[in-house]
Amino acid sequence: MRLVLRYITGNSKHPHTDASGEGVRSVLAGLGWLPSDENFATSKLKEILDRLPTAIRDEVIRAHPVLITTRPGTWGVVSHENRNRLHIRLLHSDLQTLREEAEEVVAKFPAAFATEFNRDLGFEPEVVIRRFDSEERMVAGKVQPLHNYGFWRYLRTIRRRELATMTLLYCLTALTVCGSVAIFGLSNGEVATYWRGFLDRGGTTFLTAGLTILITMVLEYRAWTNTKIRIHWAWS
Repeated sequence: MRLVLRYITGNSKHPHTDASGEGVRSVLAGLGWLPSDENFATSKLKEILDRLPTAIRDEVIRAHPVLITTRPGTWGVVSHENRNRLHIRLLHSDLQTLREEAEEVVAKFPAAFATEFNRDLGFEPEVVIRRFDSEERMVAGKVQPLHNYGFWRYLRTIRRRELATMTLLYCLTALTVCGSVAIFGLSNGEVATYWRGFLDRGGTTFLTAGLTILITMVLEYRAWTNTKIRIHWAWS
């Protein structure tokens, strides 16, 4: 599979600056993404380029591509095909690995680029994962800033399923508690005692499950906000 990120290297306020190839290589080297064996890197890059779809292969080759490896077994190609845009393509057979590597790239690359070029204009929002040898889309996502992103907004926009589950559990808790109180007020017989116990256990179970999810979401939110930007995948 092939993931594509586009980093903005210039705009109307920086019209002169398509980033230099030497400077980009310096950024990649500083991140530790350049292979140490140049002969191997040359052959690996050729192998990757030969497998790219015909529609983009020539464009990538003309843009003086650079081979990168963000972790062992994960390869990528960085090229400057369009003015003011740097294309970062990551390649891997595992979808989850590509997602994790994309998160790492959007977290680390801007700061390294800013150190070299004294500006950080960010990534274009769209992130796409395609089949390696075609333009068929498999997964899409969006690069999102995390500034002023509160916990409840995080639940409403990023963890909607968990929020809905917690809401349902708390509603069930309230219903079982109300049912138990109503039975207690209406009858004190053996059957009523059985149902009160049943409802009390059910309410405790629902409340415990809801609180467990809430605590988990709080911990995930704290880890999630440690980075300035992240990727929100369309199907996550």
